[in-house]
Amino acid sequence: LIVSGLAAVAATATLLCLTAPTAATATPTSPDFVETWSHSVDGGFWFGSPGVADLDGDGPSVIAGTTNGNVYAYHVSDGSVADGDWPINVGAPVYSTPATLGSGTSATIYFGLGASGNIHEGGFRALRANGTTLWYVAPYGSTYVGTRKVGVMASLAVGPLQSPDDVI
Repeated sequence: LIVSGLAAVAATATLLCLTAPTAATATPTSPDFVETWSHSVDGGFWFGSPGVADLDGDGPSVIAGTTNGNVYAYHVSDGSVADGDWPINVGAPVYSTPATLGSGTSATIYFGLGASGNIHEGGFRALRANGTTLWYVAPYGSTYVGTRKVGVMASLAVGPLQSPDDVI
């Protein structure tokens, strides 16, 4: 399974889910991917990749943020919208790859938002599995560094460092 965003910087883009061929049918020059589903979304994709996690107990979902601040969640199996308030707008571009801890309705999605070259509000955001905000933290405790707002284009790493659910 391959999930990709097409049209990097644009007013609209396409989130595309492809099924890869089996090892028996694939060739290096003709992989014969089959489109499983696609969605036209507002905003483009830049830098980050889509994330995949179970958000509602109905199997894996694709989570992708766009340059205009929308975050989408679709079921991998059929492209239907995951349970909750999807899509949502987080108020700043999402250039990072979403990271997830947990699964089902207890999953938490983490990502950086904002862009260093634009004066958008940036920071770190955690969403519940249904798309509602769990928390938001501005870089350095403020949305400003000097006289400029700061965006966070990096993805957050999650895992058991000092406790089972650490975010860095």
